[in-house]
Amino acid sequence: RSRNQSVEKDEFDILNTMVSECQAEQQQDTTLMRHFFGQSGKDSLDYNRFVEFMSNLQYEVLELEFLEFSKGLPSIPESEFARVLLRYTNLSPSTQAVWVDQVRDKLVREEGIGFEDFRQFFQFLNSLADFSMALQMYALAGHPVTQDEFQRAVKACVGYTLSPRVVSTVFLLLDKDGDGSLSSDELLAILKGRLKRLSLKSSLTGGELTEFRRCLKREIQRD
Repeated sequence: RSRNQSVEKDEFDILNTMVSECQAEQQQDTTLMRHFFGQSGKDSLDYNRFVEFMSNLQYEVLELEFLEFSKGLPSIPESEFARVLLRYTNLSPSTQAVWVDQVRDKLVREEGIGFEDFRQFFQFLNSLADFSMALQMYALAGHPVTQDEFQRAVKACVGYTLSPRVVSTVFLLLDKDGDGSLSSDELLAILKGRLKRLSLKSSLTGGELTEFRRCLKREIQRD
C-alpha cells in the first residue's frame, strides 16, 4: 500500500497468484487485474475499496464452506467444525477421522456453532502472525496455553474474543493428554495448516475452484 492509500499493480502479487491459479488459462493480466487496474495496468486501486472487496470475497467463500458442512442448517456440529480445522493439514484422512471421532466422543452433546462464530474464528486467522508472536511469550516462559490464555491472546490481536464453544472445540481436538492446555507449537501447527487454503492450486478441488470463481465473479460485478 502506498502512502496515498492506494494499491499499485506490483503490490497485488499475493491475490494475483491466488487468482491466476484458479483461471482455466493462465494469462498475464487476469480479469480481476484489469477490473482493478484498467486495461493498461497503470491505474491505482483505492486501498479501502480493495479491503472491502477482499472482505466480501472471504465472507462468501466462508459461507460456502459453512453451508457445505451445515447442510443448510443454521449451525454445524462441533465435530464438523473440528473436521474443517483439519481439512487442509498434512494429517492423513484416516488420522483426521480418528481425531474427529475423539472430539465427538468427548462431547456430552453437540450444541452447534453458528455462522457468525465460524466466520469470526477464520477472520481471526488473518492475524495469525500477530497471534504467533503472542504465543511465543507463553512458550518463552515455559507455560502451556490454556483456554483463558488463548482468548486473551486472541483479543490482544483482533480486539474481540471467540465463541467459548469454538475455543472449547479447538482444545478438545488438540488436547491429547487431557490436561486442559496446549503447547504453542501444536496449536500453531494446526492453525497454520488451515491457512494453506490460500494456496488454492494445491488445496482446492475442481468443484471448490468453480465455486471460488463464482464468488469472484459476483464480487467483481457487485464492485
